Amino acid sequence: MMDNMAPFMFGLVAFQVALVVTMIGMAATRLYLGWLWLGSMLFYALWWLLLGYPPLLPEGWPTPSQ
Repeated sequence: MMDNMAPFMFGLVAFQVALVVTMIGMAATRLYLGWLWLGSMLFYALWWLLLGYPPLLPEGWPTPSQ
């Protein structure tokens, strides 16, 4: 069970960074919806970066051009 905890840990790190940035931004500017949107995008972007840029679609899935 503990042999593949890296994606989960990367998710926690990305969440914590995005949460801190969002909370500081909200407290400083009071533009709540904008910072919430930015924080969620930052979370997913950081997690994707920490996972090593995995492909968004699995190999072999049909694309619209096929």
